[in-house]
Amino acid sequence: MEKKKFIKVLAVCCFFTHLCANCSDTNESSGSGMPYDASKPVTINSFYPDSGGFATRIIIEGSNFGNKPEEVRVWFNDKQASVIGTNGDHLYAIAPRTPGDECIISVAVGNDSTSISHPFIYRTTTTVTTIAGQRGVSAFQAGTLTTATFSELRYLCVDSEGNLYGSNWRAHVTFMLNEEKDIVMQLPGATYAGGVPTIDITGKIILFPDDGGDGFTTYDSDMQWASRTRQIIHPTAEDIAAGKQDFSIDWKQALATCQLDGMVYTYGLGTGDLVKFDPVSRKGELVRRFEGNTHAQLLFHPVNKEILYIGYVGKYAIYTYNIITGEYKPFAGTLGVRGYRDGPCEDAFFGEIGQMIIDDNLDLVFTDMSNHCIRKVNIKDEIVTTLIGKGGVAGYQDGNPDDALFNIPIGMCIDKDYNIYIAESGNHCIRKLAVQ
Repeated sequence: MEKKKFIKVLAVCCFFTHLCANCSDTNESSGSGMPYDASKPVTINSFYPDSGGFATRIIIEGSNFGNKPEEVRVWFNDKQASVIGTNGDHLYAIAPRTPGDECIISVAVGNDSTSISHPFIYRTTTTVTTIAGQRGVSAFQAGTLTTATFSELRYLCVDSEGNLYGSNWRAHVTFMLNEEKDIVMQLPGATYAGGVPTIDITGKIILFPDDGGDGFTTYDSDMQWASRTRQIIHPTAEDIAAGKQDFSIDWKQALATCQLDGMVYTYGLGTGDLVKFDPVSRKGELVRRFEGNTHAQLLFHPVNKEILYIGYVGKYAIYTYNIITGEYKPFAGTLGVRGYRDGPCEDAFFGEIGQMIIDDNLDLVFTDMSNHCIRKVNIKDEIVTTLIGKGGVAGYQDGNPDDALFNIPIGMCIDKDYNIYIAESGNHCIRKLAVQ
């Protein structure tokens, strides 16, 4: 049995070598095999291996795949895979990230498509590592990832270039971290650095909220992160006569950019005023008044762009607000009830809600600060689970989901490769959660 397995693995490796030697990149023909024939069906007979994780190399055996990889589409469930090469009756593809536990593989060439009923078993691995900061050292110091230290870490955001931006409370420091370049750099001009930053619709301007009043600080990545201190402009008398409403922001914690209208939204602690403003003109107006006397986290859904998630930090519940229809309703947790319990959204209990993200499965993930863990809400099934960490147990431990521990995780962001970064106040570290 082991001999047969070895021979098959050796054959697959030889095919990889031969195919890659004839393909200079993914957009060039392999230069061998018969071209696709639209008069004949595309078929799948088998694939190997039958299980694996993200970036597993897959050989699909069948017929009429053609000899142009750029014209072939391969899916694992509804996630498209990268096609590296084809020689007509063999395809070389790379498994996509988290397509589901059991994946139906399908192939399409031209207008023809087919699938195979035997599933590919996707094996997910989740690991937590520390990328920067030193546990027990509570002062900010720029430097490399190894030498940099942080004070009371708060919130994060990340741009398309992989630059991570974060805030340090009390130290009044904002910083930029680039993992690939091995650098942590202090950004200039911060007056108060405790709130949730956002990146505007252009992807170039980073906005950090000043906690009190109408102020915020901007950084322009195209201008070497030059900073400007700005103010949200209140409606004029003419604006009010035209239907806009004035607002009051006593303390604000979060900024969130809406991809639907390009506006930046924020929320006042005492009044519960949800305010939107144009990041260029800075003109603002009241959207609606919600729960007061609590900070709120804000997050727009990346696909259903009209949906705003409002996480009430000190009231332990998450609501949704539709900025088009005005519908406002509870989503998960119970307003005013603090605790720790997974399960259906209406039965779940949370501690203080930290920063929220939407992951690659379009589920809501957030830091549960006082429960020292990362929670996830399956939006489709409306089920709350603990993604990683142990509810109510503070500590410090990297590793897999069964072992990893956090101490007051607060900030969170997700990059284009779906790596999740977590800013941990209690351990003064930035941790990386890789789900593959």
